[in-house]
Amino acid sequence: MRDILFETPIWHLECTDKSIVKELKEWAIKYEREHKSINITNRGGYHGPNETEIKKLPCIDYFKERLSFLPNCHVDNWWLNVQRKDNYNVEHCHGGAALSLIWYITDNNNTLVFRNENEYARHGLWHMFDYPLARNWNAKAGDIVMFPSDVPHRVEPHTGNTPRMSIALNISPRG
Repeated sequence: MRDILFETPIWHLECTDKSIVKELKEWAIKYEREHKSINITNRGGYHGPNETEIKKLPCIDYFKERLSFLPNCHVDNWWLNVQRKDNYNVEHCHGGAALSLIWYITDNNNTLVFRNENEYARHGLWHMFDYPLARNWNAKAGDIVMFPSDVPHRVEPHTGNTPRMSIALNISPRG
């Protein structure tokens, strides 16, 4: 018998109201114009400044309703990502938070990649059993993907001709 201990949870909340996508896109275009980009893990593209006021996000009632199953928690910070052709994010984690979320404004076309955080541990055990060392994750416009903040992840280079957009957030329990 084989069992798995301490799996990594990933929540994928599919969009239940596609009418929000247009509002999200319009907000993102305006936000990018009005706020200077910073460089963190992005290689090219736009990475908005870290914001703490959740009220600045569009469609906030929809967002809160989709996450209503979470225990008592708060948003630590959020930022907008806009990537154009060949832009990407290097592998990183979001330290200091419990959960990280990506709220997709456009389809991600299977470009979010999670790496097995134990890849270099356990002396090659993962290789012995042909366990995946990375997994691409596909999400559509309006979807929310949530995962523990310490999970290594990256975003593959954008190959499309229209911008790839998302809002990233970090969440922690109230304490």
